[in-house]
Amino acid sequence: MTGAPLIGRLASLGWSLLIALILAFLLLPLVFIVLFAFNDAPYIQFPPTGFSLRWVEDFLSSPEFM
Repeated sequence: MTGAPLIGRLASLGWSLLIALILAFLLLPLVFIVLFAFNDAPYIQFPPTGFSLRWVEDFLSSPEFM
């Protein structure tokens, strides 16, 4: 009987870890997209050479966005 709470805690920790990994897998690419959206270079470059709103302006003014 003393092992039951330990198994429950390990299962809860396992599910929490799995959910955290899934969220990181889904959200981390979005973070990089937002960071590189403000890059001044015409292609993806790390570290960014400068910051610009050029790509955001191009996206918002494109006819596909409207």
